[in-house]
Amino acid sequence: MQLDPKAVFQGLCSDLGSTRLARAETLRRVTEVAKHIADAGLVAIASFVTPLRAERAAAREALHASQNRFFEVYVAAAKATLFARGGADDCAPEDGRIEDGYEQPAAPELMLDT
Repeated sequence: MQLDPKAVFQGLCSDLGSTRLARAETLRRVTEVAKHIADAGLVAIASFVTPLRAERAAAREALHASQNRFFEVYVAAAKATLFARGGADDCAPEDGRIEDGYEQPAAPELMLDT
């Protein structure tokens, strides 16, 4: 089951903004939903831009604590590539996401270099 970022932002997290704290809360909520999906025996795919290692580590720990797997996929793409492909909605400069920076994963299970 895919947890679509746009649907999550418009529904489950519509009360949140795009500050660093709001993004951390969005990830916490998505992690909880993913845990329930996994506990039901399904696979949850959550494709969210998660700029901080600590946020990714918290999601990983929460899923491991409930005996579920966390599989990190890092899609390495330059900002120019994101904008050229029209996939920069999740890190648009007007909401500060690009300026907040991105900490590359130390050891993702899969890395796709674009």
